[in-house]
Amino acid sequence: MLGRGADSRVLRVAVVGNSGAGKTTLARALAARLGLEHVELDSVFHQPGWQALEPDEFRARVTARLDGATAGWVVCGNYSSVRDTVWSRADTIVWLDWTRAVVMARVTRRTLRRVARREVLWNGNREPFANLYRWDPERNIIRWAWTQHGKYATRYAAAMTDPRWAHLRFVRLRQTADVEAWLDSLAGAQDRPPRRRTVPRVAILTAMPSELQPVIRRVGLRREWLDDRAVHHAILRRPGVTDPSGLASPAGLARPDEPASPDEPASPDEPASSGDPAAAAVAAAELVEVVALSTGVGMEAARATASWLLTHLAIDHLLVVGVAGGLLEATPVGHVVHPVDVIDHDTGASYRATALDGRDASGALGSSATFSNDPRTHDSLREMGLHAIDMETAAIAAVCAQHGCPWSAFRGISDVAGDADDAVLGLLDADGAADLGAVARLVLTQPHRLPQLARLGRGARAATEAAARAAHDACLAHRFQIRDR
Repeated sequence: MLGRGADSRVLRVAVVGNSGAGKTTLARALAARLGLEHVELDSVFHQPGWQALEPDEFRARVTARLDGATAGWVVCGNYSSVRDTVWSRADTIVWLDWTRAVVMARVTRRTLRRVARREVLWNGNREPFANLYRWDPERNIIRWAWTQHGKYATRYAAAMTDPRWAHLRFVRLRQTADVEAWLDSLAGAQDRPPRRRTVPRVAILTAMPSELQPVIRRVGLRREWLDDRAVHHAILRRPGVTDPSGLASPAGLARPDEPASPDEPASPDEPASSGDPAAAAVAAAELVEVVALSTGVGMEAARATASWLLTHLAIDHLLVVGVAGGLLEATPVGHVVHPVDVIDHDTGASYRATALDGRDASGALGSSATFSNDPRTHDSLREMGLHAIDMETAAIAAVCAQHGCPWSAFRGISDVAGDADDAVLGLLDADGAADLGAVARLVLTQPHRLPQLARLGRGARAATEAAARAAHDACLAHRFQIRDR
């Protein structure tokens, strides 16, 4: 469920989910509430006598309906043949993600009712009674719902992190109360003017949860939800700043165009004051909003998360925080690398970091999509002038360059070249969390590695704490500027 209340205007919506989830009911209600056109894909695809349209004709008719609905539209349906057509034009995807038990109960009741009452569905078509006895999912809608449930879950969960759909707002609803709350949150939001942000927002991205936890503790972040994704959030006050005139606490995350309402609690985008407005403005200038989340390990995961974040939230500065492998004697375990440049070792692309107040940046950091324990590779990295190597920063820097977002990095040295190998890297899941099963197998089969694992563990803890401390200090020391968009 969303953790930030009403978003920017909802004008082009696709409602998806398994058969029986209530897509048509929600789409019809949403269209009526917002004054938009309702387009039911089933009614376009199934012609009289249950004749299906050819794919090209289906896409052409759907395109015509969408382009003709100049005020906006709400589409319901899961047809993959027109998904690109619909989603490329949409601003919001609503996913009705009920449990299998709920879906099966609903689709069974609905099908039996349609058959018993001979209800007309689309273009004079009725649910055939004989289909109830068919085992083919293409003919039996109840069997279809059963066989497709897991496929839909996999499809839409993947779509939420797919860079192709980074422009979309995903709303994942898992129970009736979520639907009602979301619909209520839209009340009046369509006509409200955009809210002007007055507090700069800094994002902290880490690859692994173990790198994020020290940031959460040190900064004092709390977990919220943004488009069904956990995002940790807090407002920091610089040392010595008091709260003159009762500046209100933030009410949650807000998009750059989230509407304001006099009845809503204050948020970081629009501080409220019960006293002198000028004093409140001064206080707001001494605040910084921080959001943080993990990307997962690797260039692709980092690129996808950074793109999602910069599309969904107005970010004024992005900090890449976590661990790296040291390449020089001058970068021992526990040292924090704050680079001037980051170089993509795989492509040769170079990205310049933004200087921060009170922090002396130096050297270059490298990033690569592959882990290598080959000494010759380490020598080539040193020859490039790199102080350390990681697997994410260059990908994030590239996304920041595309979005015009300033960025900086703090990477704590957790190990030096040659300390870790492929077996050790294999102890991590895709999101960077420890695979306890893999750890147990390695210890049982290669007990001589215990001292190595213990040493690497101590180094990782020292590195993550040092990087988190550096990022926290930078948030308090640097005067971030709100970017114009």
